[in-house]
Amino acid sequence: MANAHPGTDSDGTRTGLGRDVDPWVFGPVPMFAGYAAFGLVGLVATGTLIWMLALARMRRLRAAPARTGTGWDAMIAGLDRALTRGATVVCAVVEIDDHRALGERVDPATLTRLLRSCEDRLNAGLDGDDVAIRLAGPAFAIALSPARDPGLEATLRFVAGIQRRLSAPFEIDGMPIRVTCSAGFAASDRLAVPTGTCLVHAATAALAEARRRGPGAIRSYSAAMQARALSRRSLSSEVGPALRRGDIAAHFQPQVDAATGRVTGIETLARWHHPDRGL
Repeated sequence: MANAHPGTDSDGTRTGLGRDVDPWVFGPVPMFAGYAAFGLVGLVATGTLIWMLALARMRRLRAAPARTGTGWDAMIAGLDRALTRGATVVCAVVEIDDHRALGERVDPATLTRLLRSCEDRLNAGLDGDDVAIRLAGPAFAIALSPARDPGLEATLRFVAGIQRRLSAPFEIDGMPIRVTCSAGFAASDRLAVPTGTCLVHAATAALAEARRRGPGAIRSYSAAMQARALSRRSLSSEVGPALRRGDIAAHFQPQVDAATGRVTGIETLARWHHPDRGL
């Protein structure tokens, strides 16, 4: 004789299924709705992964050197001249923290004046042979004079001094504004190919590492840092092909109430089955 109710025997005794899980969960309509929900959540999870990778790429590019203009050309030429004389040269790149949120609080004209004030304050603290230029976005590159001590401690003191100057409050059109900045720097003796362009890019890579450590961080360039950056770029370029091959899929983890056995929620994760790196 068929059971009168799922989860009970013919005599009305509840089975193990009835004790552990509400039998309504396994009805045909709820099951169909559940599958549809799983599919929707999977699409959301995959889309979120793509968005996060795209955002990471945007963050890497926001302090990319602006390779046009006399300022850029003069800085690179000066770095190259110092390098040909055998000097150890240091370049630093500084970026205003959380500038997107700052741009939401003030109008574009105020933000432009603020960045000009940052540039003026930065230049006022430099020596005669130091060179500073504005990069794309709220970032600045500084080529330190070859006469400066290129050692790690001396450079850290110099960059920390820049941070202190820029952290003092600004007043733009009567509005007090405070900012913090992160910084990265690189010394030419740490580069396999010490050119002016490579030095600025190495300092930019160090800045990207500093941004990941939180506002107001300072990082010095190393070869290991560059290897990590190249690995991240490689993964970013592989996302599209991985999605087309189906290597990125949604995995679902049910959340069950231990007391009642009911499914109370679902955790969704986008998992990448990478052919070389594994899951």
